[in-house]
Amino acid sequence: MRGAAHDPDPCDQARQALPLLCPRPLIINTRADAATGQCIPAAEIEQIVVNRIRRLLLEPASLFEILRAHAGERLLQQSLIARAAAHAADWARMPALRQRVILLALVRRVEVCPDQVTIYVRPRRLAAFLEDSLSAADPVLPDDEPSVPLSHPVRLRRAGKEVRIVIDGSDPFAPSPKPDPSLIKAIVKAHRFNDRLVHGGVARFADLAKGEKLHRSYYSQILRLAYLAPDILEGRQPAGLTATMLIEHPCLPSRWEQQRTALGFA
Repeated sequence: MRGAAHDPDPCDQARQALPLLCPRPLIINTRADAATGQCIPAAEIEQIVVNRIRRLLLEPASLFEILRAHAGERLLQQSLIARAAAHAADWARMPALRQRVILLALVRRVEVCPDQVTIYVRPRRLAAFLEDSLSAADPVLPDDEPSVPLSHPVRLRRAGKEVRIVIDGSDPFAPSPKPDPSLIKAIVKAHRFNDRLVHGGVARFADLAKGEKLHRSYYSQILRLAYLAPDILEGRQPAGLTATMLIEHPCLPSRWEQQRTALGFA
């Protein structure tokens, strides 16, 4: 933020103050400054926020510290902590609209650094959520209350024009792997090429490439994907691996274990 005096922060150059649940790229300061910014899919950030809030609900010691100054008597604190575990268990069954209301009310802002995501939570609204008395805009609860930071370790990896977030594998609420449609499409094309090569009755390799309106070398690059290990089809590809990176990889070994090492699976 410009015009405010503050001590230097090692994350200042990389940090992005991101509005929760906003799918558009964020540009702050001037257009010239935007060139150094990073475009991160909002869905990935939202998933981290959801996972971290759910983890907090299952951490009694952390909850006690946050609620101690805001929830009144000890018996009330113990009651809220007991309810927190129930809310964590019910989260997956909660309607999407209710989840959105809770997140918008609890989270003041989200900051992304190269090594962690920090979520700033409003503690009084957290207590209200555990008391089942929370709404998205509650006039009884001040919006300027101090927030509490919750951090989660991540790694940022570039994938084409975007930056993808690699979530710590120890996260119990991390989403299960999903196949990447662009990678699957490239592999399907490779198998089609390979089938024509084996059974198409075309004598010359160059004629196959010409039939696909591709340069011979590029046709050959795609053809290699027909012999990949099945990890990508199962959605277990490394974060940040794009179809272009896969097709243009300088050396794809034939042995599956060596492929996994070369592509970053292992």
